[in-house]
Amino acid sequence: MPGPALAHNASEYSPADAEQYVSLTLIQNYVVYATSALLVYELIVTFDEEVERVWSLKWRLPKLLFILNRYITRGLLILQFIAGDYPGTSARFCEIYGYWQVIPPRLAILAAQAIMVIRLWAIYNNTRNMLYFLILVYALEVGAVIGCMTLAVEYTQGTSQPAPLGCGLDALSPLLKSYASGTWIAPVCFELIVLALTVVKLFPPLPPRFRFFGGMNVNVMKGLSIATRMRNPTLDMLARDSLIYFALYVQ
Repeated sequence: MPGPALAHNASEYSPADAEQYVSLTLIQNYVVYATSALLVYELIVTFDEEVERVWSLKWRLPKLLFILNRYITRGLLILQFIAGDYPGTSARFCEIYGYWQVIPPRLAILAAQAIMVIRLWAIYNNTRNMLYFLILVYALEVGAVIGCMTLAVEYTQGTSQPAPLGCGLDALSPLLKSYASGTWIAPVCFELIVLALTVVKLFPPLPPRFRFFGGMNVNVMKGLSIATRMRNPTLDMLARDSLIYFALYVQ
């Protein structure tokens, strides 16, 4: 475990370093506060659509994931933005922040991708084999993210800094960057799989003689087959929205 947070005072910073850190902190504060305001604004302007389309749904997995993604992860992100940059916090607070700061952004991504799993399953006509495949890939991603998060927290130490600086994070191992990167690499790999499966559905079905999997057992390939009897505009729209989401995500 990283142990208690460090406590830095103003005398430990040279004038040049102090000026640079304060400038970067102020810029970061403007960005995170603007992002927080945007998250709240989007919640307000779309609330009427939520009431109309979501509130009447039964409490099943899609609705639970929607609530998790729209309210819980959003609230955690805003709390992290504000708490992490709040000036002059105590060493005890920064110790807790050092453990907690990796959770909200990864939880937000995993919650959004769980919704993507349901959307992609719908694009493939709710076939059982596709559901099993998506659950397996998603479970592997969650396991990889949790493992890398655990290692990243293990080698991160919170640091209390004087106002106007907020909590700092010190690396206890040169491998920290690799562990932290792993929490993003796994979701990107998952998104690439989702993208590939989505793009396949956007193309018209190949003639039987050109299908690579034509000789395999029909039951095995039922969920992964690109053949469809007719185009479904709703599913095409879901596929299009998935591509737009991926383009925004990778940026």
